[in-house]
Amino acid sequence: MNVIGNISQTGIIISSGTGNNYFAGNLGIGTTNPNAKLSFNGSIALPVNNNSAIGVNVTMLSVTDITRTDTSGNMLGTYSAADMAVGVAYAREAGDFLSLGINAKMISSKIENEQASAYGIDIGGTVHGNR
Repeated sequence: MNVIGNISQTGIIISSGTGNNYFAGNLGIGTTNPNAKLSFNGSIALPVNNNSAIGVNVTMLSVTDITRTDTSGNMLGTYSAADMAVGVAYAREAGDFLSLGINAKMISSKIENEQASAYGIDIGGTVHGNR
């Protein structure tokens, strides 16, 4: 099938066979606004009991073919960059009007031949109205 223009699909798209699949432009998984060649944002949460849940989350962003130039604007080649965060979360209701959560994550970043990593913790709460 050859299409010129846009295709809009609701539901599942299945591509079978041994050929390659190609998407021009930016590709987003779990996001409706991808801002890089590949942008992924996803999470899953599973209930532990009636008032708590655990979850796993992944966020990834990569950019390839970034043009390197000298101070005169002459092209010197290309390089790439990538960022990723992987986390584990726990949340629970702390009464009728309060929910609390914590997320621990590992963060990594790489640009060209340099890379760095860090750890982070997010803590939050929500006050609910009448349920």
